[in-house]
Amino acid sequence: MNRVAWLSLLSVLLLVGSASAVYIEFSAPEQVRVGVPLVVEGTSVPPGFSDPTLNPGFSTEIVFYYTPYTKREVARSTVIIQQDGTFQTVFETAGLEKGQYALELIDPDRKTFSSSSTIRRTLTLIDRSGDLTITSPLTQDFDGSLQVAGRVKDLNSRSVQIRVEDASGIVFGPEYVLTDSVGAFALDVPIQGGGTYQAFFYDGGEYVDAREFLVTEPGEPAVTPTRTAAAQTPSTGANASGDQPSTPLPAFLSLLALLILILVRQR
Repeated sequence: MNRVAWLSLLSVLLLVGSASAVYIEFSAPEQVRVGVPLVVEGTSVPPGFSDPTLNPGFSTEIVFYYTPYTKREVARSTVIIQQDGTFQTVFETAGLEKGQYALELIDPDRKTFSSSSTIRRTLTLIDRSGDLTITSPLTQDFDGSLQVAGRVKDLNSRSVQIRVEDASGIVFGPEYVLTDSVGAFALDVPIQGGGTYQAFFYDGGEYVDAREFLVTEPGEPAVTPTRTAAAQTPSTGANASGDQPSTPLPAFLSLLALLILILVRQR
């Protein structure tokens, strides 16, 4: 047996030779924007092999730590090895501080995973939402274009990348737009009508923030409601409107004659 074969055999023995030293690894993005879910994926299949070293159903935990000064646990998740040897979990990042974080895969008895396994990753949470200032109105009347103007501080170059979308998809970009020395930019985006538009801003491919614009179509002329004039129209005949009945004159005269007759008899 030649040297290469011996080395290959030795690798196999080190990786899968015993149940007490199995291979496992996981991956995670090096940078994640605050608010975007952190997806963690892993496998127990060693590089160059097709079979997993952990049985399906094996479970352990991954802990998510905040680590700028001291390690502080943020969250933890149980992962389960699937039939093909893989596993996946997701951590929410909404509301977290920006900065340095770490992920650590828990070894149940501190001797289950081999030394060639990857059980720790570091990453950075990025939050640049405060770097964007929009100076154009967020509500605009439709005139054929959407005005997008503002400023991004601490840009890596003299340009900002902008993409604009509506409900149907992308209407502009992504394109780099020139900025001045303080990161200010101005852009007129051609649009076909009113509606809600989302503008996304990037610095050298790194997400900064997004803003929503509302474009309104010209409205119809305002119509002031008027009252019905029929009840206010003077009548043209006796009791024409039915509101003012005529006085029964003959009955009144008869009553007056009766009173005069009674007075005469009393004398």
